[in-house]
Amino acid sequence: MHQQFDRSAEDLGNSIHLEHVNVTVPDQRLASLFYVTGLGLTRDPYLMVSDTNMWVNVGKSQFHLPSGSAQVLRGHTGLVIEGAARDSVALGNRNFPVFSRGLAIGACAKTKFGAVNEPLDFGGLSAQPGDIVVGDRDGMVIIDWDLVGRVYEAGLQRRGREQLLTEQLQKGKTSLELLGSLKVVKEHTAEGTASA
Repeated sequence: MHQQFDRSAEDLGNSIHLEHVNVTVPDQRLASLFYVTGLGLTRDPYLMVSDTNMWVNVGKSQFHLPSGSAQVLRGHTGLVIEGAARDSVALGNRNFPVFSRGLAIGACAKTKFGAVNEPLDFGGLSAQPGDIVVGDRDGMVIIDWDLVGRVYEAGLQRRGREQLLTEQLQKGKTSLELLGSLKVVKEHTAEGTASA
């Protein structure tokens, strides 16, 4: 019996791990400056050493960067590293998200090989294979795959509450009123007056 392939069964909420990303670039020199100098990744020293194609290592994964018209992937490609990154403004201007443990390092060192489908440590937090890693400029969160549904529902509820708060703020209410803090402020002010 023929079994229909169900893409949604492997869906990770529009997140995907690509072991090799193939993107054509118009200028090998600029690509080298971005991927190797800017991101601190390593050019593969043994394969594709010509000036028309470059392979850049990210642990066991690679960017394959043959020369050609600029190619843009659908969706978003980013980099998550347990280490530091530099040139955060330039990276931000390139619309290439990089989530790292720190910023402004002097130089990069490659001291060990990367791994695929093994736990990752991010400053004491552990991501297991299959976990969802989501980040923005404010930080990063690791969501256990078994909890994705509950976290999603909680996020929708929070977004709904925040939308209601925003509407009330736009109508002139204060955050003190909306969050129930006005009573605390009045009590604190009254205590300060009584003890004076």
